[in-house]
Formats: sequence, structure tokens, C-alpha cells
Amino acid sequence: ERLRDVDPKKVDLIVQSASEGQGIRDAIHVRKTGTGYVLVDGRHRLAACPRLGLDDVEAVIWKCTADQARFMEADANLSNGFLTPLDMAVSLAERKRVYEKMYPETRRGAASAAARQGHERTEMSFCDYVGEVIGITARQARRIASAGEALESDDVAALQGVSRHLKMNDLYEIAKVSE
Repeated sequence: ERLRDVDPKKVDLIVQSASEGQGIRDAIHVRKTGTGYVLVDGRHRLAACPRLGLDDVEAVIWKCTADQARFMEADANLSNGFLTPLDMAVSLAERKRVYEKMYPETRRGAASAAARQGHERTEMSFCDYVGEVIGITARQARRIASAGEALESDDVAALQGVSRHLKMNDLYEIAKVSE
């Protein structure tokens, strides 16, 4: 249950880079669960290991909830810089879901309700926050996250198999149909 599929071209790049240097540069990140470990970040690095003949890879182990792990995965994807519009929409939607779960007062409409009761919001809205961090407007962040929220996991899988590159406007139109 990852936010995005393995991109064979990215794995090729990691294999080439690792072959020319000192191996895989960054550790993968995992979360300890009751039944073992779950990958949080590093799927492409992990996919490169068999091709490099590596049986072991350095890992950072996190003690965190499933929601915190999804938050970290979404952040890792967003900080990547090489996301397709589909990956961006899915990652932003998941980060928004977890952010608003952690900070319910930041949900749209919650601030005005809290203000009516005399409470002050201490956190930025998700769209204001992420827009500031990744350099887009809050409106753009809202539209991208909404497009990702409108997609079910089977929709995402089907769209990942599309031969032509999807543009963000394609996702906005798909989201309108899904509503």
C-alpha cells in the first residue's frame, strides 16, 4: 500500500549511481509493527538492491503510528522534486488527510467555527502550509489535493498504466467526474 509505484527508470538511475560510487547512498526508512517492519521511504533504493547484488541495506527504524508513517512517506515523495502530476496529487491528498487528522482545527471551516467560540487557530491550514513549503499558492495546493482525494486506489493504478503522460489539468477533469 504505497502512494506510488516503482519507476524502473529511477531504479536504473540508482543502480547506475551506486555502481559508479560507494553503493546506495541513503538508508531506507522503516516502521516497526507488531508483525515486523513496514517500508516508509526508500522503495526505489530497495528495488535496486537485488540488481546490485546487495543482501543487506542500511535502514532507519522509526517508532511511529501508521498515520505518521504515511505523513513521512508523502513528505519524502513531495521533497523528491521528480513527481508526476498523478504522484503529486496522490501524495498531497494523503499528506492533507493525515495533517488534518493531526490538526483538526486546520480543516476548512474549522477556523471560523473555533473563532466563533473564542478559540484561536495555532496551526496554518494544510493548503497554506504546503503551498508555502513547496512554492505554490494555497489555491493550487487545494486543487491538487482535491484531484488526489477524488481518486480511488484502483483509479490510481489504472492511471499509472496510461501510456501518455497525464497533466494536472487531466486530473482536475477526472476529479470533476468523480464528484
